[in-house]
Amino acid sequence: MGIWMPFKLLSICFCLLFCPLMETNEIHRRVGRSSEPIRLNLTVGYMTGSTRKAGDQEYSRPGLTISGALTLALSDLKAGKFFDSITVYENGSKFKREVHGSRKSTEVDIGFILEIAETYGSEVTSVRQVANLWRKNVSVIIGPQESCLHEAMLASSFNIPMISYFCTDEETSDKKRFPTFTRTRPPDAAISRAVASLLLKYGWTSSLTLIYSESSDDQRFKRVAKSLSILLQKQNMTTRKEIPYRGPYYRGTVDNPFDSIVAQTKDKTRIYLVISEYFEHLGFVLALEKHKLLDKGEYLVIGVSIDDYEEEEWNPTRYFKCLLCDEKDKVDPGIFRSYIGIVASPPRNFTEFSHRVNDFMEKEPFEFPNPLKSIGGYKKIRIEAAYLYDAVVLYAQALRTIIQEYLSQQSSLVSGSKPENNNDFSSMTPFSGSHSSFGIDGHSPPHVQWHSRSNTTKSHNAHSRRSHGKKDLLVRLLDGEEISQRLRNISYRSATGHESEMDERGDAKGNFTLVSLKNRNGEYGLYPVGFFRQSHDLPELQLTEEIQWVAGSPPVSEPACGFSGEKCKQDHNHNAIIVSSILMVLTMLAASGGYLIFRHWRLSRDMDTLLWRIDKRDIHWENGQFFPINRGSQASLAKFSTVFAPLVTYRERIFAAKAMDTDVLDSNMKHQLKL
Repeated sequence: MGIWMPFKLLSICFCLLFCPLMETNEIHRRVGRSSEPIRLNLTVGYMTGSTRKAGDQEYSRPGLTISGALTLALSDLKAGKFFDSITVYENGSKFKREVHGSRKSTEVDIGFILEIAETYGSEVTSVRQVANLWRKNVSVIIGPQESCLHEAMLASSFNIPMISYFCTDEETSDKKRFPTFTRTRPPDAAISRAVASLLLKYGWTSSLTLIYSESSDDQRFKRVAKSLSILLQKQNMTTRKEIPYRGPYYRGTVDNPFDSIVAQTKDKTRIYLVISEYFEHLGFVLALEKHKLLDKGEYLVIGVSIDDYEEEEWNPTRYFKCLLCDEKDKVDPGIFRSYIGIVASPPRNFTEFSHRVNDFMEKEPFEFPNPLKSIGGYKKIRIEAAYLYDAVVLYAQALRTIIQEYLSQQSSLVSGSKPENNNDFSSMTPFSGSHSSFGIDGHSPPHVQWHSRSNTTKSHNAHSRRSHGKKDLLVRLLDGEEISQRLRNISYRSATGHESEMDERGDAKGNFTLVSLKNRNGEYGLYPVGFFRQSHDLPELQLTEEIQWVAGSPPVSEPACGFSGEKCKQDHNHNAIIVSSILMVLTMLAASGGYLIFRHWRLSRDMDTLLWRIDKRDIHWENGQFFPINRGSQASLAKFSTVFAPLVTYRERIFAAKAMDTDVLDSNMKHQLKL
């Protein structure tokens, strides 16, 4: 007995090591036979929080109103024969090849095996469940719920695609750190793009004041404010101040924190951005009214609500209500005439979708009871159920695209034609198809099971992306990075009823609506007046109704002369400088002219008062006599010239005289005489 024990152990080790490889080779062999159907089962790991730990009475268990969307999506895929319809086409006809004299087409049949992982709302448990799902060889992880940062890092290290329907953490959008992570629920910061688009449309690009709620247990608003601030800087827009306050603010319970904020900012701003819970916006509008800032239409509040709106019908009066106040303590809706809000667009046809999710919630494998069923009621379904549905369908679409490319490449090897590349997701929406058959029988079909995962390195992934035709189909279907890349920069119709997009980081862009005060049927409320159409950069605001501005036109972010008139003062000083310069020049010219006139007058006066003036009666001319005068330097006797001047006698002394033909001495003559 003891002799055979080593051989038994060796046999067990051999099976553990090589049996999966033998099964892998069998799958490869079947895939290689393009004449036979390709039948595969992939394990889907679903992470949910549907149960409380012992002693926990606070966890809300979101999975109780979400999970049915998962089996609903799988049922729709099955009912619509989403994968059975995949065939290879060549030159407009189905591709077939001769096999033993018969003509057959290559088809693919995909089956999903569901593996549920409960997190209990605990991040530690959630991370541990990611490792457990990896050990169970899941092909994809749908989830997790509340937290995703460390879970996404772990999934990326295992090269498992992770598609979150719940988590909004902005940090996981970094594809260098989280290359296999995508999400169908838009991150909180997605609304920042809509805010920037609104500001650019109306030219509100300067002196903005950003106000956001901040608390120790809720950092969402702070993250959105930070993301918005960075985006505004990239768009060359400036904020004058960014002010946090301790939230949430419930009117009537504490002093209004916005009173002091308005008091310290009203003189240097006109446009306020308030990022908080929607019911807190009432407090800010009341603060503006308290400071008499709503009458002229010079100020504007832009309210940013990041929570998803889960009702199919928009509630136009919910902003007017105080959550913890008496019903009689209502406010005048007119104070919202200087308010516009950006909110997540309400879902469409959500009631029908909710009923279907309720139905599947009661079926296997969840079997969550509906306490309202006896009276014909339904549980309220969270909007994340639609995102969960989207996650399953988008994953299936990525698989389908890879399979189509593979089969097209296989057909090209036979026909020599160029393989086709079909990445159009717009026509692959099972939700828009028939709803007549949705049952899951609960039995695994007799398909080949896949129980081992290839440890594909990044270098191999890079090489495989350069040569998809040579890469094994199964390895590609299990490549988390490739699946994630297939879900970037795509458009799809969401279960929310909206046309949606995934951006270059694999994040859903989200759909947002602009609301403004309107009077409809004699009742005031905040009604949709526009929506944001998705584009490559910033979404484009499309108005469906005109906004009724208080002043008849949109306010400006900064007065033309500045908040203190400083810009107009600068223009006045500039003109004053020009005028002063001209006056200075004129003054200098006048002073110079005055000096010359004074100088001439003084010279004339001096000449007129000279005591040595000669009376011509004292001069006696010596007729015909001339006196020689030497002209030159006395120091240089070699250089001189001699002139002759007439001689005169003045007071018994002889002088040389020069006769001048004038009776009046001008200033020049007087000056020469003075010299």
